[in-house]
Amino acid sequence: MIQMTQHLEDFLKFDLGELDASLYPNVELDIPYMTNGKQVFDLYMPDGNKPFPLIIVIHGGGWISGYRRSKFMGPMIQPVFKGVAIACISYTLALEKPFPQAVYDIKTAIRYFKANGERLGIDPSKIILWGESAGANLAALCGLTTDTDLHDLSQGWSEYSEKIDGVIAHYGVYDFLTIDRQLVENGVHDDWPMSSEDSPASCFIGQPILKDIEVTRKANPMSYVKGNHVPFFLQHGKKDTMVPWQQTRDFAAALSAQGNEIELDYIDEAIHTDIAFFSHQEIEKIMRFCERVWVRK
Repeated sequence: MIQMTQHLEDFLKFDLGELDASLYPNVELDIPYMTNGKQVFDLYMPDGNKPFPLIIVIHGGGWISGYRRSKFMGPMIQPVFKGVAIACISYTLALEKPFPQAVYDIKTAIRYFKANGERLGIDPSKIILWGESAGANLAALCGLTTDTDLHDLSQGWSEYSEKIDGVIAHYGVYDFLTIDRQLVENGVHDDWPMSSEDSPASCFIGQPILKDIEVTRKANPMSYVKGNHVPFFLQHGKKDTMVPWQQTRDFAAALSAQGNEIELDYIDEAIHTDIAFFSHQEIEKIMRFCERVWVRK
């Protein structure tokens, strides 16, 4: 178990704010999605004729913080005004229980929507994951491991598939073992590197990331690019000093080499969590990606 340190305490004090859910006309909050567990989601529904396709939003926060109704989630709810249902889900944070628990939770949510979509007014055959930062890592892991035993079926809905139609991932971590080197290459000298024994990454793995390389690789989406051809929409900012843009470059190259369909989009001047990723223009790119995926259904 990772011990609490000053770095971690300072990280956890970051003001996440809270969005005003009342701004959305069709919203239901705190819906349980497990038959055996405590995690919940908030559902934002469009106006119009049901059923709607669904985007499951996975919040960031370094795997140890974050919240499904933080101020950072507001921009990711925008597709609800374009005819897409949005489910912002909670998942187990790493200081409570490390990897792979968060992956187990998200996959349970996928199975829940497959089982209950029609009742909710959602098309269970049209589901995409969207994650930012730590959420991008989790979305990628879930999207690439649907044909593996990386799940806990005891949490509910075991008879349903975990396959999804695509992954949208913003400035994610795809290989924990290369981040520190890439940041140094970019001229970033961090006094709290990923290799630190108390880093958010080490908290997520459940031990220092360099303690057992094979254990760490199990939490790397890069380890699962073979055998699953889910489409990806990948974005990163070239000025990111938290997660180097080369993480997305290398992940995209690995996916492409395995025949995955990818759309790769860099924003040259954007930093981590930059509002530039959620401009009208960028949301339109995301919607075009979703529509291309769903039109094939």
